[in-house]
Amino acid sequence: MFFIFEMVGMNISMYTLGNPKIETMQQSIELFTNHPEFIFINLFVAFGGYLLVRFYLEKKEDKVEEV
Repeated sequence: MFFIFEMVGMNISMYTLGNPKIETMQQSIELFTNHPEFIFINLFVAFGGYLLVRFYLEKKEDKVEEV
């Protein structure tokens, strides 16, 4: 789940804060090399997604089947 939210953070940082016309992997590598703060955005979104899923699962009640 952490990696899924990290990919979401990568898309947010690359396309909204960076260059929306990234077409090759080399362009995305250059974007992350020139703007290292995007890596922190990815980690914050991934950690926030982890906490969101954890909160949801802790709030959910366990179902106990009676035999």
